[in-house]
Amino acid sequence: MDFSNIRHYPPKTHKGIIVAKMRPQNIEQVHHVLERLLDIVEEKTLNQSLVIVDQNKYRIR
Repeated sequence: MDFSNIRHYPPKTHKGIIVAKMRPQNIEQVHHVLERLLDIVEEKTLNQSLVIVDQNKYRIR
């Protein structure tokens, strides 16, 4: 969760940060959530942004 602290890791200083807040049962679940996020959100939206994602939703700052 350290990367979600925008004071320490300002999104504008990175290509983009994705923080996965989930307790997956296996790696396939993580892949599914990330693939779904990348299908929904355009790549340019992720540039220099902080994205918090879990199994049900995502938030972009």
